Amino acid sequence: AAKLGCPAITNNTITANQVICSGQTPAMLAGSVPTGGVTPFIYLWEESPDNIIWNPASGVNNTQNYSPPTLTANTYYRRRVTSSGGCANFSSSSSVLITVDPLPTTAGAGIDQTICSSSTSLLGNTPLVGTGVWSLVSGTGTITTPSSPNSGITGMSSGVNIFQWTITSGSCPPSSDQVTINVDPLPTTAAAGTDQSICSSSINLSGNPALMGTGLWSVVSGSGTITTPSSPNSGITGMLSGANVFQWTITSGSCPPSFDQVTIFVDPLPTVSDADLDQNICSSSTSLNGNSPLIGSGIWTLVSGTGTITTPSSPTTGITGMSPGSNIFQWTITSGTCPPSTDQVTINVDPMPTTAAAGNAQTICSSTTSLLGNTPSAGTGNWTLVTGTGIITSPSSPNSGITGMSPGVNIFEWTITSGTCPVSTDQVTITVDSMPTPAFAGNDQTICSSTSTLAADTVNVGSGVWNVLMGSGTLTNPNITTTTVNGMSAGSNLFIWRTTNGTCPVSFDTVSIFVDAMPTIASAGIDQTICSSTFTLGGNIPTVGNGSWSLMSGSGIVTSPSSPSSGITAMNSGVNSFEWTISNGTCPSSSDTVNIIVDSIPTTAIAGNDDSICSSTHNLTGN
Repeated sequence: AAKLGCPAITNNTITANQVICSGQTPAMLAGSVPTGGVTPFIYLWEESPDNIIWNPASGVNNTQNYSPPTLTANTYYRRRVTSSGGCANFSSSSSVLITVDPLPTTAGAGIDQTICSSSTSLLGNTPLVGTGVWSLVSGTGTITTPSSPNSGITGMSSGVNIFQWTITSGSCPPSSDQVTINVDPLPTTAAAGTDQSICSSSINLSGNPALMGTGLWSVVSGSGTITTPSSPNSGITGMLSGANVFQWTITSGSCPPSFDQVTIFVDPLPTVSDADLDQNICSSSTSLNGNSPLIGSGIWTLVSGTGTITTPSSPTTGITGMSPGSNIFQWTITSGTCPPSTDQVTINVDPMPTTAAAGNAQTICSSTTSLLGNTPSAGTGNWTLVTGTGIITSPSSPNSGITGMSPGVNIFEWTITSGTCPVSTDQVTITVDSMPTPAFAGNDQTICSSTSTLAADTVNVGSGVWNVLMGSGTLTNPNITTTTVNGMSAGSNLFIWRTTNGTCPVSFDTVSIFVDAMPTIASAGIDQTICSSTFTLGGNIPTVGNGSWSLMSGSGIVTSPSSPSSGITAMNSGVNSFEWTISNGTCPSSSDTVNIIVDSIPTTAIAGNDDSICSSTHNLTGN
């Protein structure tokens, strides 16, 4: 209020409302610098529980600003500003409220839980002061009623799930407490593995790994030592023959355990198999002789080859229908899962040997040859010498060579054998012919006759025969060494003498008989009388043979003796006789003579000297 005549006080404001928690000290209240009035101003801070009744504030309350003390209840504050001097007028500011919130009830989230479920109910305390709310700190879970101390929880995962119960009261620090819900997972469903039949006193078990929980093996019945009970694949030792039952149990915290059993049946070892000794036979059937099993059961099987087992389970079964060659049968004794005991027997069925064929008999002209036995499709062959001589170069080859045979009969045998079967044999005769006596037909002949005698050497080995090879002629007896040949033509007549003996190469020789033709009858020409010392002869030209001039008497030089028309020189007067002779080989020659009479040249005539006369008569004076 303003005293009359004193200026009014203005701009008296303070800030600001606050909310604090019980026991806290509020922030300083800030007052403005007043205006108007009379300074210096006098400040007084006042407090009220209800904004009606005011009292001076506690503490330092006479400054522009005010710092309230720690409060436990709601309190209003205002500032009273009074002018100095005689005015004493004052101004009260509007009030501010410091609201004091009570401390919340201390939170209690309940005792930790271990459960085997994804849902539960929480056990938080009911707040006397404040309000509570549940929140998920870690893990999983749905809080069905977050503000309820006993809210339900669903959808929790296995493991640790932490929830927090928080009680709040205004601006006071919240009170929180946590509870841990350990959700044990359901144990992995136990699987002890498949029942087994084994042939051993020890084995490794095949339980499934415990993804949730822990597993443990135990013996239910039978015998056996579990080497590592907590291992799914623990070894088992010391089992006896028969059924042995083991249990695999998986546990997980508070959850019901899961278990499964496995039976390990231990089979005894079978009797050692004995198929007996191998057999070599020449038959398609036989009987086997396996041992009788004391433990287990036996069965015969065909391993290779062929054959019908008449009673497979019998140790002494019969076998039929075996093929030649190796036929292997196995006697197998089995006992449950134990490795079978096996033994094999080989029945070698020897095939009947191929029927031996030594080949056709041979007649040859050599001490060597190749045999022609058949190739055995069954069995093996071997050549042997039966009679005669000869070296078999490759006795086991059907086509073996033979050397060193003597002339005559040599017998060889081809034997085909096949294991235990009867042998097959065949013989071949190789007749070796001697080389014939070498042919010699005699010496060549030149004759002047159509008849002659052929004379070959004597044939000691083989036989001989004459043949006309060229020309003509008739042989009176061609099969003897010495024979007459008639009717030969003039000229060359060639005869061949062949000696043969069996298959040996023919030996031959030829002889030539040249038959000379009778020469042409010589004609020396007509006798002549000439008056010259030279002349040309006129002999006939020979159609057979050759002609030649010779001086028989008189004189003269024949310039070309072999020419029928040879010239003659240097003849003397008188008779000059020349002979024209035609000859041909061995035949008698033909001759003819011509006389050339050369007249003397007359004395040279001298008639004397020429005369001149005067008369009708005169005496000449020739010489």
